[in-house]
Amino acid sequence: MATKLHYGVNRQLTIGGGADDPVGDAPPAAGGTASSLAEAALANPLSYPPLASCLAPGDTVTLAVAPGVPCVGGVVDGAIAALTAAGVEPPRITV
Repeated sequence: MATKLHYGVNRQLTIGGGADDPVGDAPPAAGGTASSLAEAALANPLSYPPLASCLAPGDTVTLAVAPGVPCVGGVVDGAIAALTAAGVEPPRITV
């Protein structure tokens, strides 16, 4: 399945679509919810430091959510949970 990422003004990047496509509609991990999976991914991302080590006291964070994100409510809930666990105060988070 090809995934289209829209950015900027009238710009688009298409990823995947081939038989060995790493981007696709993979089912959630057993027992995982969108919220718990998002929170876990931000706590331990691939090839990047944990979210908590990338934040400083007093940071303000904006979550940009594209239209069509599957399970968007759960993903946002998980991201907010990860941010607050990392010390970001809820009033400093916007979606």
